[in-house]
Amino acid sequence: MGDRRVLAGRQLPRARAGDLGDEASLLRERGATGGRDGGGRCGHASHGRSSGTHQRCPLCTIADHSLCDTDTVLTVARVLAERALALQPVHLADGDRPVAWVATSELADPTPFLQGNEVLLTTGLDTTGWGREWDAYVARLVAADVAALGLGIGLTHASVPRPLAKACAKHGLTLFTVPRPTAFVTISRAVAALLDEEAEHATRQALEAQRLLTRAALRGQDADVLRQLARLVGGRVEVVDAAGADTALARAGGTTVVHPLGLAARPTAWLAVTTDHPLPDPHRSAISTAVALLTLADEGRRERRTHDRVVRARAVGLLLDGDAEVATLLLDAVGTALPPAPVRVLCVRTGRVEDALEILDDLGVIAARDDDLTVAICAARRATAVATRLTEAGATVGIGTATRLDEAARSHETAVQALARTSAAAPARAWDELHDSGVVALLGAAATPYSREWLAPLADDTTLIETLSAYVAHHGSIGAVAAALGVHRNTVRNRVAHIEALLGRDLAEAGTRAEAWVALSALEQGR
Repeated sequence: MGDRRVLAGRQLPRARAGDLGDEASLLRERGATGGRDGGGRCGHASHGRSSGTHQRCPLCTIADHSLCDTDTVLTVARVLAERALALQPVHLADGDRPVAWVATSELADPTPFLQGNEVLLTTGLDTTGWGREWDAYVARLVAADVAALGLGIGLTHASVPRPLAKACAKHGLTLFTVPRPTAFVTISRAVAALLDEEAEHATRQALEAQRLLTRAALRGQDADVLRQLARLVGGRVEVVDAAGADTALARAGGTTVVHPLGLAARPTAWLAVTTDHPLPDPHRSAISTAVALLTLADEGRRERRTHDRVVRARAVGLLLDGDAEVATLLLDAVGTALPPAPVRVLCVRTGRVEDALEILDDLGVIAARDDDLTVAICAARRATAVATRLTEAGATVGIGTATRLDEAARSHETAVQALARTSAAAPARAWDELHDSGVVALLGAAATPYSREWLAPLADDTTLIETLSAYVAHHGSIGAVAAALGVHRNTVRNRVAHIEALLGRDLAEAGTRAEAWVALSALEQGR
């Protein structure tokens, strides 16, 4: 019966019945004993009569407390307690044994016609003179899962045969007598009425539980739903992650039910309910209602998160285009502030983009998907910490140079180049570190003149320089350059051919691309 879950190792809201006042404690106590007070009346002390008033129990709105019972399964004890039937117990093996129906048979072996949990009525018409036969008869009934045996007195037998009573005690079968004035059909009708009453009450309980849980959900906090559910079932209720779900199912004793939350194919949270008593149908219905409400709330948050993420992604695009003013308006609409300057752009590559976006959302970092990359913008002082969180999740990260907000595009360019230099040993690289320790640093003062001379044929054409930079960063991949620049592949080919013509060099050669990288790096450092 398991379905179960603490996100990223942290435990989410938890509620215990004992923390919720007398009513919840009483319900838990009631569930632990699992019994009724004789005539099937509610065992909740919240219905106490000392004050002369009725207080509603957690599950019922019905003033008549005879209908208030968390155990809606009809039992042998409940049938025997019907005074109008005048049934007399001879041996009560299990008063809490469920009763499904009443069957009447005078056959020596009625078991082929039984389905289990029946109260079997007989007058023992063909049992005159039985002795040892009673033991085999009772053994067959127990094997057929009969709930109880009722013997009609005053026809075949004036009293209970001693071998029958002995056999019932031996095999653990409840035995009772039916007085001559009580017709078997009267017992059948009484049991049918009790079953209808129990079914009606179970429905009432389920509806009331649904009402209470829905009211809790309208408060807008999952913790309110968890607390209300704990009150209803009288147990421990919590939202856990996969590890927490395994822990919940491993608990010894009691009853544990675990349900996945949300509509995602790969759940990230489970509702775990643990009680020290069996769960009747109304309680299981309450758990299902809570799962539905928590799922609806989670999906609502997911939709809002998706909408907000789209808005933030648009703001990132605007910042890369140098339009901080409109980006600010968009972010204000979703309650997000622009990162304080100076900022750094992070280019992230990962096979689990959704996980990376979740991490950035949790860190309050604005981000956008850019083909196979994720682009994020954060305060420069936070960049290293953000990159560390991402690499821990298996991503590689390039950290751009620190710039003003209106120069975020320049930080983005350097982040792309830093990403190209990541490796398994160094999954996060910062552009500043590459400059401080790379070839440009070795060139020293000669770097700037070298850059100017090497790039002079391009005449400071920003489009050609941008294309050359992307071509070098993507190791000569036309498709990757086209995706990075947002242009057609043929456009890239034409630009590269034009650059090669102006430079008089073949960019397909690794040595030429290395020279271009040094020149471009020195140009970026000199800005």
